[in-house]
Formats: sequence, structure tokens, C-alpha cells
Amino acid sequence: DIIVEASETIELVSASVETQVNTGRGNAGEITVRGSEVPGSPVGAIMLNDGKILSTAKEGNGGDISIVARGYLPSGDSVVDASSDDSIDGKIVVRAPANDLISEVAALPVELLDTAALVASACGPDAVQGASFQVQRRLAPPLPPDVSAAWRPAAGTSPCLGEETLQ
Repeated sequence: DIIVEASETIELVSASVETQVNTGRGNAGEITVRGSEVPGSPVGAIMLNDGKILSTAKEGNGGDISIVARGYLPSGDSVVDASSDDSIDGKIVVRAPANDLISEVAALPVELLDTAALVASACGPDAVQGASFQVQRRLAPPLPPDVSAAWRPAAGTSPCLGEETLQ
């Protein structure tokens, strides 16, 4: 069995908590994630970002997973699994308030930034002498210095395709 206790936030970022039985009829262990001050007290939040909490078995029973928190936020690529391939799946119990994240997200301003005015002031007739705006598109990376001279472009030509310069 695995017990994870914390008084604040638990973050699993590309990480896992696992108990697995891959051969034989053994049962997977139980996994409990909870607060540490008082047994069963909720931690601040549990966040899974490509995180995994697994209690699985091949032939035996899957283990139970218990998560107790004030907030539970799994990303779309996170996995919580208590399954068995050939026997009884374990239970997954999450005790956390339902998250209404839409009401918590601040609205973005509706006004859009006027980029035309910014470019005109930086590159227009009133701009500082010598200012310019260049757009270049390169479809081939520069050749490394150790490339043979036979493979280098002729003098005055460019190894890049589709290059353009606007001023």
C-alpha cells in the first residue's frame, strides 16, 4: 500500500504513483492521497499534469485509490486507473469539491491592440533615422562550418529558398 500525505499542494508533473502486479494472481495495493495534519484531512489541492496514479493488476484484483483534497485538477493527459486485466477492478474515490473553474477565470479585455499604429510609428516617416522592418523566410538552415566546399553555394548566392526582404 502507498500513502501520500501533504499539508499543502501535491503536484504530479510527468510523474506517477504506482502499485502494479504484472505477473501472477497477486492483488494490486491501495493508494491513498490525503492531508498529513490529521488523518483524512484534505490537502490544499492535487494537480496532475501528465500525472498517473495507478493501482493495477494482471490476474489479481486492481487496488483501491482514494483521493481527499480541497481541489482536484487533472489535465487531459493524466490517468487515474485501478483496473485488472482478468479480475475485479479496484474502486477510485475522489472526495473534493466540484470545481467551477469558469466562474473563477477572469474575463479578458475585449479591446484589441492596434498593431498597425505601433508598426507605423516605429517604421513610418516619423521614425528614427535608419529604422527598418525586415521579414525573412528561410527554408533551409545555414550550413555548418565543417561542410565540404563542394557542397557550399557559389559566391553571391544564398543557400536559403524563398528569401525576401521588406523595407
